[in-house]
Amino acid sequence: MPLATASVVARHPLACVLVGSALAVAATFSSTSAHAKPKLGLDGEVAVPLTPNRVSTGGGGALRFGYELDAVLLTITPEVAAGYYSLGGDLAPKMWDAVVGGRLAVGALVRAVLFGHFGYGHVKNNNAPSRSAAAVDGGLALDLTVLPIIDIGVHAQYHLITGNSDGPANGWLGLGLHIQIAF
Repeated sequence: MPLATASVVARHPLACVLVGSALAVAATFSSTSAHAKPKLGLDGEVAVPLTPNRVSTGGGGALRFGYELDAVLLTITPEVAAGYYSLGGDLAPKMWDAVVGGRLAVGALVRAVLFGHFGYGHVKNNNAPSRSAAAVDGGLALDLTVLPIIDIGVHAQYHLITGNSDGPANGWLGLGLHIQIAF
């Protein structure tokens, strides 16, 4: 992410969420393609902390909604998501985020997926101030189409809720499973 963009996201995360949400909703409802369909996804993850210290492994997940646009072997899915993560350790952070972004997938029965999101996150720590800040994530997935309307898969992603004057950044690696249902 270019430095200027990161600066805008850090100073105005709610505005970025609102603009991104508007774009995702517009993309969702403006498609006229016969190969476009709404998708609901559920992610479950083991969360391995990277920053700060005094935090240990935990878990969490996200609920995603998007609109899959198919073009033979390439699929683009603009989406919105909300996640919750609970980690252990002295700080034992409880974190939630609301993000917008998308997925780019290649393949038919088995798909390699690249995805990323940005938005707004909140961290509530034990014995430390709570804070809200910009949130970003990105990762890779491998999906298998079980039925024409159901995909299951595995994913690995990096999550970050940026730091600010109330506390340091919280970064973690999410390793998990997901299911997506088209309707």
